[in-house]
Amino acid sequence: MLPLSLLTAFGVSWCINHALAHNLIKPLIILAQVNRRSAHKIPVPLGGGIGILLGVGLSLPFMQEVHSNIVISLYITCFALGALSWWNDKVDVRASVRLGAQTLAACYCLLLLLPLVPWWLLPFFLIALLWFTNLYNFMDGSDGIMAVETIAISIGLALLSHSLLPLSLAAATFAFLCFNWPPAKVFSGDVGSIPIGFLLGFLLLLFAINFSMIPAFILPLYFTMDATITLCKRIWRREKIWQAHSQHYYQQAIQKGFSHKRVMLTVAGLNVFLIICAFESFSHPGLAIFVAMLAVMICLWHFRKPA
Repeated sequence: MLPLSLLTAFGVSWCINHALAHNLIKPLIILAQVNRRSAHKIPVPLGGGIGILLGVGLSLPFMQEVHSNIVISLYITCFALGALSWWNDKVDVRASVRLGAQTLAACYCLLLLLPLVPWWLLPFFLIALLWFTNLYNFMDGSDGIMAVETIAISIGLALLSHSLLPLSLAAATFAFLCFNWPPAKVFSGDVGSIPIGFLLGFLLLLFAINFSMIPAFILPLYFTMDATITLCKRIWRREKIWQAHSQHYYQQAIQKGFSHKRVMLTVAGLNVFLIICAFESFSHPGLAIFVAMLAVMICLWHFRKPA
């Protein structure tokens, strides 16, 4: 059933994103307006994440994993977060409401892991999942970058764990990338980045519990290092970290003259290397972590150079 699952995920996502790009479903269209923080010069439709979410959801009946309570509960939770995030794209929901909803969603899903992990680990998992969900949103600010990161992490998880759900997510995201490829015709919006960050964060935790923590650490390393280092620098400078900004390394690269395509392809190439490091970590864990972190640091240094 794998081909049918992937075809459904890709096809549904492609159709919805095609409709958004060509203004065919006006009730769902929200335009990302241009402002001083924007990396684009003309208004672009938001909502590409709707296609990804529905593509994954409609592909679930073709997977054996759909019979798992964890998978069903996880998708319903992601869909609920997606609905709230779409509303936030439209009317700007208060941050406290969004964080509260994410916390409730994370607590609910993490409680499903209690048979697998001791209860005292759940608070640490909660913090990690909330941070990963939000950093995914922070890093969704350049054409194609969130899509290539999602595809790479999903393929890495699928290859390492032989799971179908990440492959379905990769297929749906690849369809979105067809319209998010620079110059983007559609943006993901919070409706995509928040639930996708939540879904991938949970899948990475599940992989760490069932297999190994080190590959789960390596696969998303570019996003986690860029977002975490940027946050630490802002705290050091005593900036208001809850305020929007454009200081991430990929944003600095674009400000210094890098094209969106160059940034996207650099991140894509780095992620291919991180997948290789994740595989190598099973036999040489220390070396794999060192080489992976070194590669990300070189990428961040490269993004700080003038184009």
